Amino acid sequence: RIEIDAGRAVSYIRINSLSPRLLTSQTTPIEFRDDGRGEDRTAGDFVYTAGPFRYNTAIPMANWYLNDPNSPAGLDVLSVGAVTIHETNGVTARFLISPSIGILNSSIPPTRYHTLPPDLILTPHLINIRGATRDTQRFLRGAGGDISLLSRTIFTVAPDVADFLVFFSTDKVEHTSWSDSRNFTAGTHESVRVNYTGAGQPLTDYSYAHGSRSILAGVNVIDAYDRGVTSLNVTHEILHQWSFFGDSSLGLGDGLGHYNPRSNIGSLLGGYQWNAGGDGGYTLDCTMGMNGTYRIAPLDLYFMGLLDASMVPPIHIYSEYSPPPLQRCGQNITDITRTVTIQDIIQSLGTRTPSVGSAQSAFRIVFAAESHHRLMTPTELTYYEILASHYTRQTPAENPDPYI
Repeated sequence: RIEIDAGRAVSYIRINSLSPRLLTSQTTPIEFRDDGRGEDRTAGDFVYTAGPFRYNTAIPMANWYLNDPNSPAGLDVLSVGAVTIHETNGVTARFLISPSIGILNSSIPPTRYHTLPPDLILTPHLINIRGATRDTQRFLRGAGGDISLLSRTIFTVAPDVADFLVFFSTDKVEHTSWSDSRNFTAGTHESVRVNYTGAGQPLTDYSYAHGSRSILAGVNVIDAYDRGVTSLNVTHEILHQWSFFGDSSLGLGDGLGHYNPRSNIGSLLGGYQWNAGGDGGYTLDCTMGMNGTYRIAPLDLYFMGLLDASMVPPIHIYSEYSPPPLQRCGQNITDITRTVTIQDIIQSLGTRTPSVGSAQSAFRIVFAAESHHRLMTPTELTYYEILASHYTRQTPAENPDPYI
């Protein structure tokens, strides 16, 4: 079933065009109901329900998650279709991102799990938390979500060894109107403990507010399904723990942890790789940078304390009056307007301390998933367990670098 929590009475909610990958006995437009009948669980609670639906097995599901052979097999995501909410004042609202459903191949055996009543289930790579206030989505939307409520619950049962918490969000909440800028956020990071200098962030530690004793470094919240659950998005958010928060006059970034897209930094946080040409120029490579990459950028490694400053190449930036990178893929870069060296960064922010050899170089990630007023079903647990275990798997050194 599909549930829409409208939060108040509305005239009606409809799916006008259902995905052909879903089957139902209802005819379109499909009406949601809040009368306690059929699939609706409670009358008058402003949670409108449609269904039941089942998967149309005449349409093969993807072999791999998001059709990517580097992703887990037997997982799929489908968009349900456009949902419209018709308010009592005659206004029609819609979602920026249509509701999605996760699909799990029935040949995949259920994961093993252990229930810790009343609010937790543990699988080998995942903690499921019963939430009451949709804090992951509220956190993403800047609507007062308190992630520490969830993390403190985790640390009542989990050992205090996690450097990062990564929260899957299994609901989807949006502001009205659909074009509200906060609806476009696919993931967010919060540093709760910064124990290094040299990147522009002050030393801080409020890990205790999350139930950790100076171990937890950051919390990350990932939007639902294919909107947020990609290795690129998860890695992007974790990298914010060490991103540049320095003087904007250097031209490296926006002061919020993202790099200048016109730079050659080539990080998941911004910029792209420039390949050197035989004539001494550069060619912009859009496959390596903020949209995906095989390798972490030297500047990222420096801010992590894993690369000596002498190994960070000069950073070039082309003219802000030129077209953006995705319009210049494969083209020569001849309009470099600024070059920033690592010494420029050190002069502005100081040396990265602790440095190579002393900085932390191994990190633990705990994946968690919040579900609203309930615990997950075995199918859901298996779906998210597979995603978490895939992200944390070891890649043999002799294998090709995976594309993020």
